[in-house]
Amino acid sequence: MNTHTSRAVFRVQHDPMWQNSFQFYFWNEAIFGNTRRISKVNPLTFTELKEDECFERPDPSFHLRPDEAQNLMDELWRAGLRPTEGSGSAGSLAATERHLADMRSLVFKTKPA
Repeated sequence: MNTHTSRAVFRVQHDPMWQNSFQFYFWNEAIFGNTRRISKVNPLTFTELKEDECFERPDPSFHLRPDEAQNLMDELWRAGLRPTEGSGSAGSLAATERHLADMRSLVFKTKPA
């Protein structure tokens, strides 16, 4: 049986010594039957647009399937990045804790912390 599978892989590393930056490693693993092929993404380049091209919708730089996007999010979290708005589990927990403090102040007639 000749099978073909392919998946995008991300790794993110925080490097405080290099301008406090995050380094992104992105490659594709493909298996064709018994042959494994790995392709890496080269450094991204920017192409300046002409004035009349600025209003056109550009092609995406790349696209990800949901499982690949999840891999990227997991890698960013592992490297120490968190959502700004705080609507994730940590933000929800903080909101719940504030709500509980308000409820305690109402029930026990105290000032909220």
